[in-house]
Amino acid sequence: MNNPSPKDIVNAIAMIELARGFGRYIVWIVMALYLYQVRGLSPIEVGAIYVIAGMASSPLTLAGGRMIDRIGRRPFAILLPIILGITFGLLFIFMWTDAPVIEILPAFIALSPLSSLQYVNDGAIVSDASLQSERMESFSKTRIYANVGIGLGLLAGGIISGINFSYVFIVTLATAVIEEYIYLMRVPETQPQGYSRSNEALTPGKRIPVYSDRIFIAFAVTAAVSSLAFSQWESPMTPIFLESVYKFPIFFITILYAVNTMVVVFVQRPINTIFNKMRDGDRIALGLMIFSISYLVIGLVSSFAAICAAVVLLTLGENVLVPALTTVVSKIAPAERRGTYFGFSSMVSSFISPFTPLLGTFLLSFFSGKPLLIWGTISAMGVIIGLAFATGSGRIHLREEEVAEAETSRNVIQSNP
Repeated sequence: MNNPSPKDIVNAIAMIELARGFGRYIVWIVMALYLYQVRGLSPIEVGAIYVIAGMASSPLTLAGGRMIDRIGRRPFAILLPIILGITFGLLFIFMWTDAPVIEILPAFIALSPLSSLQYVNDGAIVSDASLQSERMESFSKTRIYANVGIGLGLLAGGIISGINFSYVFIVTLATAVIEEYIYLMRVPETQPQGYSRSNEALTPGKRIPVYSDRIFIAFAVTAAVSSLAFSQWESPMTPIFLESVYKFPIFFITILYAVNTMVVVFVQRPINTIFNKMRDGDRIALGLMIFSISYLVIGLVSSFAAICAAVVLLTLGENVLVPALTTVVSKIAPAERRGTYFGFSSMVSSFISPFTPLLGTFLLSFFSGKPLLIWGTISAMGVIIGLAFATGSGRIHLREEEVAEAETSRNVIQSNP
């Protein structure tokens, strides 16, 4: 492997996200519909399985983040696609042979902590390879590439899963092999030089333990709670709702998700340009408000064209919101503890966000004949959490500036030993 530039490393992670999006995104839709349609589980039971899968990430992400800071990013980058590839292979075999659900679930649940640890590691790599002023653009690039893969994967997966649900996992296995190759050939160790376990901090200034960083903890908890609202789009409730209440066939449902990904691809960069001067906290608040409006539309209308329009609006909110959530973590985290901060954020999320599918399927089970009540409840949650982010935006921005100044000082010290 040559010595790739930081830009090359970000581009490599973006290509990995493209492959990952193509093969892996459709898995959560396929599994929800497979368990509901083929295995006859109720929406509540499907939601409970997704809660367990999400919470399974908790023990691993914080400890994994600390290990990433101690031994480096590359060992995890190389190992995780291998483990995930084996898991995808097992899921194909189990579903192809109609194995009992109790045998399928452990492999499916294992995907969540493994994928979360990849998120933590990739977040640290992209942060290492970009200046703070470049973070929004870097994370947006990886997100755009991921959505190109997701859009193509949804179109292909909608056809493949129509033949046999298990065939989807052949594709995910192939994309895991592609991920492994790119990590091996294009992603070197990116951990900041000079860090050791005994080193209190590379960044000058007072070291704040992650458990005592109140601003970061408040952000991480509020961000996790916000997923109860905005992540309903990506929970089992939405495809089940569209299939059971609005009677959309699975191919129409995959088209809606493909529309979502294509809007991300073509609109993410213009959105970044428009909102370049907006503080991250305000941007998150605005994104949640747009989500809330789109959810109201979904609850009010049932035609495919109208739902498509709501999905376009929803995706505009997603483009405003999602890159800012990741960027804040990367800006608040000291350089030598990015893995720990991403891991802590993921751990908090894994305690709260798993209740997203349970909340959605609960609302669907009890109010299936009242779409406006279902989506209106979720919309109201988005508004309330958005107001909370708007209130705390100033403190988030101040912390980002403090860390940026400290990183600048560290770079000056390292360049003038």
